[in-house]
Amino acid sequence: MIELKKGIGALLNTSGHNEHWECYNKSIGQNPEPFIMEMEKLLSQKQMLALMDKNLKIEGEIPEFLFAYSYDDKHSKDKQDTVFRGEVAKIGKFIPVIKATEGTFKLMDK
Repeated sequence: MIELKKGIGALLNTSGHNEHWECYNKSIGQNPEPFIMEMEKLLSQKQMLALMDKNLKIEGEIPEFLFAYSYDDKHSKDKQDTVFRGEVAKIGKFIPVIKATEGTFKLMDK
């Protein structure tokens, strides 16, 4: 499970780091089976539509939670790193993080 955040505003308050971590803990973190079954169904549908390789399978392990962060252009990288570290520290548990270099993160339609 990857929770993507972009900019300081996305780290704080409603739908911030801590809220998403708590939601994961209270759902998938406690009982991953419904989520795994849903993902298996989604994979099967995509395979039937030839959108994904038919040999792909979902392993029945608990999905790992991690954050992905993309810097914005409103604040310095140092300021964003400070806020990011502060929010993650409130969780009190190591959570892997993917950080995108400034200006490289964008959604593509192709």
